Amino acid sequence: MITRRNSYIYCLFFVLSLAGCSNDPAYNLPIAIQLNSSNFDSLIVNSDKVVLAEIFSSHSSVTLSTSWVIDSLYNQKGSSIIIAGIDVESSDILWKRFPSDSLPRYILFAKGKIAETFVYDNILPSPVDTLVTFIDYVYSGINAPLPHNIITLDNLNFDSLTNVWDRVSMVEFFSPQCHFCAEMESTMIDISERYSDSALIGKVNILTDNTLKNTFGVRGVPTFLFLKSGKEVRRIVGAVPEIYLTMELDRLLSESD
Repeated sequence: MITRRNSYIYCLFFVLSLAGCSNDPAYNLPIAIQLNSSNFDSLIVNSDKVVLAEIFSSHSSVTLSTSWVIDSLYNQKGSSIIIAGIDVESSDILWKRFPSDSLPRYILFAKGKIAETFVYDNILPSPVDTLVTFIDYVYSGINAPLPHNIITLDNLNFDSLTNVWDRVSMVEFFSPQCHFCAEMESTMIDISERYSDSALIGKVNILTDNTLKNTFGVRGVPTFLFLKSGKEVRRIVGAVPEIYLTMELDRLLSESD
């Protein structure tokens, strides 16, 4: 069956044979934006949109045999994200910024940076399902509201609030009976106010939630976990100066910019 993507590639072969180029705007993908050096910054780098770009070769038979992936993604997600293509056979040099030994390759951009990359052979037998799952994860993360103030976390809400794409979280495991935890209370309030628009600041009471305590292997309080996209990246144990905590938050947030 000839898909819209296939039609583009057949036309592209013809154009290449006549003109020796493939980046003319007249021959852009009919269901996707053809990325090049001229539009990459405006559509990707300086954009807050989610973009899935396929790096492919218009001279490869594999491109024809996998074109159904882009067709399916466009039908499912074309109304909410940008579907784009980068042809390695193009005279434009953009593709050289994303070298790959295996094509097609799919790059998911969000907030102007690479969120994840996928190689077709590595996401078989369900490439569309794999891509849609991660697209939904990133898209929901970008649009998820950030809770303000200090959030009480437990086994029921921990994952939904911290496992958000690119979200930075600092979680204190504490006990109401802990003297050192009480000393950190004003520090936690200061940090929650300072980072109210950039990071999730939460607390877990180990006396009421043993599940999270055991999951993260917390043995003493206070323990401060730092998470990125729901994954622990560092922990600090004990009552420490505020600067120790804010330095780690600033480091993680700078990686998100």
